[in-house]
Amino acid sequence: MVYSKLNIRIVPIGNLEEKFVIDFRDEFQKALHDAVGLDVKCFFEFVNPDSASKDRIIINKIPSTAYNSTIGKYNTHSLFSVGMQRKEDALKRLTSKDLLKILLLIDFDIYRAGYKGTLFGEAEQGGDIAIVSTAALRNKLKDESITKDRAIKEALHVFGYLLGLEPCNSEGCAMSVAKDPKDIDKRNRAYCKECMGKLYGG
Repeated sequence: MVYSKLNIRIVPIGNLEEKFVIDFRDEFQKALHDAVGLDVKCFFEFVNPDSASKDRIIINKIPSTAYNSTIGKYNTHSLFSVGMQRKEDALKRLTSKDLLKILLLIDFDIYRAGYKGTLFGEAEQGGDIAIVSTAALRNKLKDESITKDRAIKEALHVFGYLLGLEPCNSEGCAMSVAKDPKDIDKRNRAYCKECMGKLYGG
């Protein structure tokens, strides 16, 4: 990585609770900073993440154009378009030259054409937009702390793709593949030694 600071605009979409979104932002920001050693700044709506402006949380409506009635889920391809719009909007306001990525935090089921399994998140390797869905992360007890922990670990996973990483077979690595939420529970909030070596050219 050739950059030292990472700005992340979090875009909540759906029926997420404001407290959940704030707690997620604070914990994810710390987790990513601890994992990769970068100066990470997560924000929602304020004009300049380098200023003292007060952040505003806007829970966005679900884009109806992304819904596939045959499958009963929302297409990630359409959601990436929403993410790009949010990035372009943020770039117009930012004065910082540091890297900007977008994280869509959503609470509805998503799918990717050609993928048969449960999708917890999505990102293009080396891209700018990542998606994390809490829909399939909830446990039977509806414990929000478990859902949030899983969402943070999945966010670290999809952000690994944005930073150029690939799926990893190392046990506990944030880049390990998850077929169900219990696999996500086994992840650490960290990347393994091999993945860190790839990030820093080791």
